[in-house]
Amino acid sequence: MQRLRQRRDFLTVATGARAPASGFVLQALKRREDGPVRVGFTVSRRVGTAVERNRVRRRLREMVRLAPRGRLRPGYDYVLIGRR
Repeated sequence: MQRLRQRRDFLTVATGARAPASGFVLQALKRREDGPVRVGFTVSRRVGTAVERNRVRRRLREMVRLAPRGRLRPGYDYVLIGRR
């Protein structure tokens, strides 16, 4: 699994499918080329202070780390937007 780090990648994934949940919003987009799963994490300032945002981000990373390998498809980019 690779990380998305550039703004351009986050904006591209934002054009794909969205799946809201109570604790986060999942955005997914199939890339044109096959390759490893790429995941990005973001938390808005509206969530709270830096300490709170980092806590939410850590929990999202752990959730993806513990997810079964078959849940994330190769060749897709995912962005998790944290909520309070």
